[in-house]
Amino acid sequence: MDKQIITRKIKNFLIAERGMDMVGICPASALDAEPEGYRPTDILYCCKSVIVFGRRLLNGAVQAQFRRLEDGMA
Repeated sequence: MDKQIITRKIKNFLIAERGMDMVGICPASALDAEPEGYRPTDILYCCKSVIVFGRRLLNGAVQAQFRRLEDGMA
């Protein structure tokens, strides 16, 4: 199967079926300049790609949690 088709399927799955707001895929070699211990190949030596995904958080929820941390309640 073509790499572009696989990439599209992964992104569509994470966005449409798992509700992610953003998805990115890059070759593991793109992170070779990172410090030791932060490279994907430091964790999984045969790693070829990295998939990153995330969801938006409401500002109010983030601020409320931050305030709890500031107040020593978390």
